[in-house]
Amino acid sequence: MLEKSLLIEIGTQVKHAQNQEEGEESGIQALCKTIASYFVKGVIILSLLTILIWSLLLSFLEIEVPMCDICWIVERGIGVLVASCPCALGLAVPSVIAIILNLATKSGILIKNNGVF
Repeated sequence: MLEKSLLIEIGTQVKHAQNQEEGEESGIQALCKTIASYFVKGVIILSLLTILIWSLLLSFLEIEVPMCDICWIVERGIGVLVASCPCALGLAVPSVIAIILNLATKSGILIKNNGVF
């Protein structure tokens, strides 16, 4: 009887944790979402500044480029966007949380609220 009640309690806690996880983001996920929103704005501004600075440099210094000036400038701006893609941040956090929860479950540890991470 004790084992049954213990298993029922564990099942109830797992359902509660799953419902809580679906209803709200954990602390680290909310933090990363906030950081990513500022990061994306910063990267876009940096890319536009790159385009502006290279435009000014090419017009005043008359640097030779292997293709048309506008193509070369836009290529540099897109390079900044691609090199600083925040996709890694959005993919890494949920993956790490899933791995930690899986390892904890295999070790017999039940984490009721994943906001503790």
